[in-house]
Amino acid sequence: MAKTNPNITTIYFVRHAKTNNPHRIVKGWLPGFKLTSIGKKEVARLANYLRNKPIKYIFCSPLLRAKQTAQVIHKSLPNAKLIPDKRLIEWLTAWQGKTIKQVQADPKMQWSVYYSNPLKFWTGQGQTAQQIVKNLLSFTKMTIKKYPNQEIVAVSHGDPIKLLRCYLETGKISKKFVGYKCSQPSITAFIFNNGKYKKTLYKSYIKNQPYFTQ
Repeated sequence: MAKTNPNITTIYFVRHAKTNNPHRIVKGWLPGFKLTSIGKKEVARLANYLRNKPIKYIFCSPLLRAKQTAQVIHKSLPNAKLIPDKRLIEWLTAWQGKTIKQVQADPKMQWSVYYSNPLKFWTGQGQTAQQIVKNLLSFTKMTIKKYPNQEIVAVSHGDPIKLLRCYLETGKISKKFVGYKCSQPSITAFIFNNGKYKKTLYKSYIKNQPYFTQ
């Protein structure tokens, strides 16, 4: 009896490129924040890597920086369909609109909790880490079911991508998520075999980027 090929689905989670943010505030869901010219060039290099892959769909967070990143990728994959999906949106917290220094100086912002125990991280508004992972798992399960044996692009944001990676690789949300690399821009590809997580592949398009690049 001939062996059947495994049903392999690959989701290329792309973190958006650098934005124009001279004061380095935490962007969250704030409008604006266009990509820089350097960011666009780095995304173009990333898109060139994806150019020859059989990608028919590019999903993206509804925030401008993600949409612009997706549009650059779309130029290299003009036959792919570009679809916004709110489940790919950034993690919203009370950090939004503040600088990292302001966050670090205010105990209510729970800087140390974010690093040490993300399950307990809650700033009184926005979303929890559990909600972020729930949204991305919903997107991932939908993709595997609706587009089996395909390769899909999903443009999202740093923390959501790292939280999902932590959950897929370890089965839980933990402080390990902070240590994952996810530069602006980068690809974190999750590969699924017959609907089950198999492995992660990471590819960055810049060097030596600090963890908090706002």
